[in-house]
Amino acid sequence: MLSNADAKLPVVELTFLAVVFLSRTIISLILPSWLSIINPEVFASVLKFGLIIIYFVAGYLIGSRTRAIKLLLKMFVIANLIIGLVGIITICTNTISIVPGLFTSFRYKGLMNDPNYFSMLQIMCLPFIHLFWPHRPVVRGVITLCLVVAAILSGSKSALLVLCLLGIFKLVTGTWKLLKSGRIPQLTIIVLTILILITIGTLITPQLANVVHTLEAVNPSFARISTLFSGDNPLTSNGSDRTSAWKNALSITATMNGLGIGFHDYGIVANQLVGETVIAHNTILQLVVEWGISFTFIFICFMGYQFWRGWRSAQPLVRALTSAMAICIIYSMSISLNNSRIFWIFLAIWFAQIAATKSTTRRMKNENFSNHGNS
Repeated sequence: MLSNADAKLPVVELTFLAVVFLSRTIISLILPSWLSIINPEVFASVLKFGLIIIYFVAGYLIGSRTRAIKLLLKMFVIANLIIGLVGIITICTNTISIVPGLFTSFRYKGLMNDPNYFSMLQIMCLPFIHLFWPHRPVVRGVITLCLVVAAILSGSKSALLVLCLLGIFKLVTGTWKLLKSGRIPQLTIIVLTILILITIGTLITPQLANVVHTLEAVNPSFARISTLFSGDNPLTSNGSDRTSAWKNALSITATMNGLGIGFHDYGIVANQLVGETVIAHNTILQLVVEWGISFTFIFICFMGYQFWRGWRSAQPLVRALTSAMAICIIYSMSISLNNSRIFWIFLAIWFAQIAATKSTTRRMKNENFSNHGNS
């Protein structure tokens, strides 16, 4: 556990955010006369940006204390598990009317304002399960099942996509570990099992279709996410009109020559330039629109560098946080996380743990060198 003296502010990150703030301020002063924006609104955007800086600093200071952050993350997993169980029970017992505030129509959203954010939090818990219950496989299995079912009940197509990607990732990494360790018999059994399951699934396709239709009848959430496997375009079907929002973001970016819109309200600028107020529903595109191409590119590069450091780390906590942030990044392709408090807090905790691991490694090397010199 780090002492108070070890808890340093993230100077590089704060400097970058300060430069972004300055750039957006300058653009905000120029933009109204450039585009003749009617009723420009900047205060709300300035406040949001100021708050994410505060959340980032708070998250970084908390994340620098390993024991404290482990406790908080365990509480985070348990809290999400409880909220997920509430949704599962209310849907299975058909008592949605008792807690209507936890639902958006038929989609379960828990305590969040968007079912997609709720499902993201549920899936973000998965990398921490083995960290906190390493020797209790039954407990891990039950918690994993509950979190996955709750995420699917949100009706989020992004949730099912992320779960599929996680399954593929686990399969590939597990296969690679077996190959490296030379455990060919175990690998052969796994491959044969997968082939058998695929064969059985192919033979009972009609029965599986009936099961899917039954689930769709029980809860419309299943019908919404089933478009991922149907002929419908999952980006535009069932209320997921992403493509037009992305095109509008690219159009605004081109109009602004990649400089961003500063602190001006996205909806007002979009309405004036493209005739719609819909935001990008994509974190990268929204950052490009608001920050500009250059700052977004720097941010992406720095994130890539942190992922490289995180995956190379031998610390289980750092690797779990890296996996959780990877889940956030996948979700960021379909939702806007640039003003999400949870995203920036987790981002700061992740950065802090990576920095703390590097600092600890450097200190251990110096101590070993000193001990070797004294001997």
